[in-house]
Amino acid sequence: MGKARNNYAFISYSHKDARIARWLQRKIEQYRIPNKIFLSANPENLPANGSRFLRPVFLDETDLTTGVLADSLRLNLEASKFLIVICSPNSAKSEWVSKEVEYFIHKGHIDRIIPVVVDGTPYVEMQKEAGRRVESEECMPESLVEYTRANPEKELLAIDFRTDGIDKTAIRMISRMLGVSFDLLWNRQSRQLRNRMELIIALVIFFFAVTGFFFMPLQLTYTITDNHTTQGLPMPDDAEIVIDGISISLNSRVDTVLKLKNKPGYYRGMKIPVEFHATYYDTIRTNFVLGYGLFRNGSMVVNRDNTFAIFKGKVVNQTGEPIEGAKVIIRQSSSITDENGCFSIKLTPNEQAETQAVIVEKDGYQDVFRKDETPSDQLIYLMKEEE
Repeated sequence: MGKARNNYAFISYSHKDARIARWLQRKIEQYRIPNKIFLSANPENLPANGSRFLRPVFLDETDLTTGVLADSLRLNLEASKFLIVICSPNSAKSEWVSKEVEYFIHKGHIDRIIPVVVDGTPYVEMQKEAGRRVESEECMPESLVEYTRANPEKELLAIDFRTDGIDKTAIRMISRMLGVSFDLLWNRQSRQLRNRMELIIALVIFFFAVTGFFFMPLQLTYTITDNHTTQGLPMPDDAEIVIDGISISLNSRVDTVLKLKNKPGYYRGMKIPVEFHATYYDTIRTNFVLGYGLFRNGSMVVNRDNTFAIFKGKVVNQTGEPIEGAKVIIRQSSSITDENGCFSIKLTPNEQAETQAVIVEKDGYQDVFRKDETPSDQLIYLMKEEE
């Protein structure tokens, strides 16, 4: 037996009901008095040490048999504000439970005794005398039955653990000890439980969302589009795109949609470097920014370089002298030769082709019509004077 302390409550029980007694002890000691109730409650009902917790709750762990109350038990009873009695056929037969209740009654603390029925029926003989049919065994300790028989107007109302369950039973006990409304405490408790459940659900949803975010793979595709598709221009065999360091050959298909290897979910939001290389095309370096969903399609528009765009040359006469003012025509574009006989034509993407038909005109000279391969920048056109 330990030294007596300033107990908030003393639990009297048969050791056959120890499991329920320990449950209730933990529930009471874990309860924190709300600030509003703490400030408005009767100070005599609050813990003597000013704590917001209803502790300690004394629970004797020894298994006494017969004799008088041990001094340490008597001291703990005397130091307790309330006596909680676990009522069952077991405790009804227990001499020690009856003596502990009797001690509290003799101290004039009958109003501070809280019976909790876990099995059996209260006041069986008294109910039978009143003409009621009772089948189950008595659950109240003998001393409490005798007191109630002698003082029927002071019969203690028991809390039924079987009906209320452990949480509601604990709140009913606490409401009696604090002298406040059960509904007030229970509604607050229910609100807290509901808020806790909502928090748990939110955390579970958040967990699965985070798990999905980091582990569900991203399905990636990438679209490459030629800004000026021209049938007359050669398609490069060396066209390739490099994504995140991985080279993918396009096999002369610049306009294409690539299905890329899926990325783990933790790549979401990252930037992946992308490069495009091909003969006759501008090199492009950019980033493929991954999204936050399950699918992501990147895109790139590629452009032809000036390989087939610039057409240059010189127009001369039969003696090799430059002809100024000659008109060189390629499709819808034209250029007039300068004093050195030079011309330069920049073709639009739609005019570019691997072979171009060239017309050269000038008054006093015979027209020249010729097909030349491109790219070309050193072409010479010879014009003969008209006869």
